[in-house]
Amino acid sequence: MKFSLVQSTLGRTEQLARFLAALDAQSHRDFELILVDQNQDERLAPLVARWSRRFAIVHLRQTDQKGLSRGRNLGLPHARGEVVCFPDDDCWYPPETLARVQRRFEAEPGLDGLTGITTDGAGHRTSARWQRRGGPIDRFNVWTCAISCTIFLRRQMVERAGTFDPRLGPGGDPGRESGDETDYLLQVLARGGRLVFDPGLEVFHLDPVQQIDAAALDRIARYAGGAGLVLRKHDFPLWFVA
Repeated sequence: MKFSLVQSTLGRTEQLARFLAALDAQSHRDFELILVDQNQDERLAPLVARWSRRFAIVHLRQTDQKGLSRGRNLGLPHARGEVVCFPDDDCWYPPETLARVQRRFEAEPGLDGLTGITTDGAGHRTSARWQRRGGPIDRFNVWTCAISCTIFLRRQMVERAGTFDPRLGPGGDPGRESGDETDYLLQVLARGGRLVFDPGLEVFHLDPVQQIDAAALDRIARYAGGAGLVLRKHDFPLWFVA
C-alpha cells in the first residue's frame, strides 16, 4: 500500500528536518512525499537533496498565493498513493505510524478514512480536546476526532471530496485560520465516506499553546472565525452552534 504525504511548508527548517528523519525511520517504506515549498528562498534545498536519496520527494514551489489549503490543493493532483495524508511541517511520526494505518485499511476494505490523535512524544495529548473513545466519525463528533496531521484517507475518497477551501486554515482569510481539516472531513462525510477515529494512532505534535498569554489570545481570535465559517457552510443546527 503506497502512501502519498501532501505537506505544505513555510518558514520552518529544523522542524521539517525532524519530520524527514522520522519519515525515513518508518518501518513501512512504500511512500512518497509531495512537498509544497512556499518559502521565497532556497532554505529547503539541502534537505530535499539529502532526503531525496532515501525516498521519493516531489518538490513543488508555490511563492505567489500562499496558505496551507492552497498548498495542499497544489499537491493533491500529484498524489499517486492509495492512501493520502496531510502531515504538518512541525509534526513527526512514530516509526510504526504508516504500518499501523496500512494494517487497518487492509483489515477493513470498506473504510474510507482513519484519524488519530496528537501527543508530545511522551504520551501527553496535545492540540485538541480529543474524544476519549474510538469509533465511527459523524458530522457532530468530527470536531474532536481529527486535526490535519492525523488524517489518512483512501485516494478514491480524496478524489470524490475534491479540494480544500482556500479561505480556511493558516494563510487563509484573516480570522479564519482554522477549520480546514474539519471542513474537508465534512465534505468526505457528505459524499458517503466512512471514517473511523482510532485514539491509539498517534502523531507527534507539540502543543501550540503552552500558556494563555497575549500571543495565545491572538491565535484564538485568528482561529475562531474558521470554525464559524465551517458551522455556517455545513448548515449546523443552532443547538450545536450554541
